[in-house]
Amino acid sequence: MNYICILLTYILESFYRRFDMELLQLKYFKDAAELENFSNAAKKNMVPQPSISYAIKKLEEELSVRLFDRTGRNIILNENGTYFYKQVSTILNTIDECKIHFSNVTQNEITIYIQDGDFFISPLTADFCFKYTHTHFKYATVEEVMHSEKVPYDFTFMQPICDLDDFNYEVLLEDEFVAIVPANHPLSKKDEISLSELKNENFVGLYDTIPIRVMVDNYCMNTAGFTPNYVFKFHEDFATIHRVSQNDGVAILTKKYYMMHPDNNVKMLSIKEKDASKLLLAWPKDKILTPWEKEFLDFSKTWFKNL
Repeated sequence: MNYICILLTYILESFYRRFDMELLQLKYFKDAAELENFSNAAKKNMVPQPSISYAIKKLEEELSVRLFDRTGRNIILNENGTYFYKQVSTILNTIDECKIHFSNVTQNEITIYIQDGDFFISPLTADFCFKYTHTHFKYATVEEVMHSEKVPYDFTFMQPICDLDDFNYEVLLEDEFVAIVPANHPLSKKDEISLSELKNENFVGLYDTIPIRVMVDNYCMNTAGFTPNYVFKFHEDFATIHRVSQNDGVAILTKKYYMMHPDNNVKMLSIKEKDASKLLLAWPKDKILTPWEKEFLDFSKTWFKNL
């Protein structure tokens, strides 16, 4: 998009220099054509009517054609004017789109869609904004993603549980799965267990709409041949840890997350059959990253590496 806008701007500037036109002339022409009246076009642009008349006259002289047929005080596009109106509308609309695009770049606005890793994203974006104070983050919603014809975000944080053919991505974090059990649980005497040892336990975990819950369930089924029996379900792992500390069940979560929220009433156990959660930072394959978006990508990679 950047290169297209720059190329169009260059072409348009050359066009204007050749015919000695100004954007204002084109805008006056477009407004006059739509309102079919010079006086109304003047009111819309808050200029005297002679300014509109002079701009249109100069435009017609430079093009060597008449653009309007005049009937009293009203005007109507002729064949030449109709053709020119279509071209001018395209040009002005393109320039407006470029202005909006470059305005967003100048404002350092980044839109992200969080599918997973929300616990990490808040401190990540806060640290980025602290370093680059003019940054503004927008957050795409599920509704926007589902109903938008175009991808409504610059980046998405996600687990690799879907087809990634349409994305470029970086793996920000690989976090191994661990088991946590109450401190007084028989398994708490161990430091490492086999996944199958949890087969008959009551589980505490996340709702099945959350990607990492899907990964945990697949891990248990594919590695040890069982589906966890969930007795409590939550939206956040922090609540999961709390329920385990209250002897309400066991859980499987990621090591880094638990190490950030340790609990004296909980024992963390390594699992012999290793597997890990992967957090990706992905963006549409056809998207050209702006310099600011590249900065955020590099910052994110470094930030997670230092966890």
